[in-house]
Amino acid sequence: MKKILCALLLGLSCSAALAASRPDWTDGNSSKFPRELYMTGVGIASDRTSAEQRARAAVSRIFSSLVNDVSQVNASETVAKDGKNQGQPAFSQTVSQNVQITSDKLLEGVEVGDTWKEDATGQYYCLAVLDRARAQSTLKSRIGDIDSQIDQWNKSFTGEKDRFARAKYAAKMLALLRQRDSFNSDLRIVDPTGQGAPDNQSVSAPQLRQALEQLELKVSCSGQGDRQICEGLVSALSALGFLAREDSQKPDIAVKADASLTDLGHLSGDTKWYWSRATVSVSATDASKNATFLNFEVSYKSASVSKPEADRIVLKNIAAQSADKTAQGLTDYFQNQ
Repeated sequence: MKKILCALLLGLSCSAALAASRPDWTDGNSSKFPRELYMTGVGIASDRTSAEQRARAAVSRIFSSLVNDVSQVNASETVAKDGKNQGQPAFSQTVSQNVQITSDKLLEGVEVGDTWKEDATGQYYCLAVLDRARAQSTLKSRIGDIDSQIDQWNKSFTGEKDRFARAKYAAKMLALLRQRDSFNSDLRIVDPTGQGAPDNQSVSAPQLRQALEQLELKVSCSGQGDRQICEGLVSALSALGFLAREDSQKPDIAVKADASLTDLGHLSGDTKWYWSRATVSVSATDASKNATFLNFEVSYKSASVSKPEADRIVLKNIAAQSADKTAQGLTDYFQNQ
């Protein structure tokens, strides 16, 4: 009986010692880095370096809206560089740099708070921490900078009478407001109370979209699948705030698209699958200058068990690609005027 009791006591003692050696943050909250003061991420790997990288990545994923914004504005930067203003600091490129700088500055504040190796498994645990106060300061500073830029552009917008010029300023401010919203979303995450910065009082998105609606965009399409292409373009451009129609008589911007389908048949001798390719060429012209500012071609191929279904798939995909690229190109054109 005594031997059994001793064994039980020894087992309990060992369990208690093991529990005491295991940091609390491996199973949840950290007493050393409380959630109201720090944002944390835990990484687990077979080596310490990988565990640290995964922990830092866990913290960065908290700022998903910021990471998404970086990828989106980098896409617009590529379009701007391909245009006629190559070598000049385009507005969309500046927006991209501002988002990237803020993202880098935030993640520079991520530090390794603690590490622990589990002897039984050999696994490394790493705790990455970000000081909430420091992150809040960075985000509030960037939001303040954006508000200053919006105030500056709004002065030009308010005093301008020309429709095209007003649309130009509106596009710039809408881009800044979208960036501001992303930063503010992250600020609400960082702030333990969930409060972000108050709305910018100088302008409102509906007011700016009204300025864009003063311009008419004519969309015309030809070739195979022209209806799907036109419907996609009108929908995408209308979503940006432009008045996009197929029957406009005096358009400010003319968008033309030509689509074609190629029957690729059975590739590589595989008689089960029918292949089809859709190609769309798109151009956009500024009527006031009689100048084409956007010109691109996209292509997509896919397969299905029947030719009609393969055609449907490629047309649906190419319509979406064309619409997205046209919308981005048009946004860049107005922002970079």
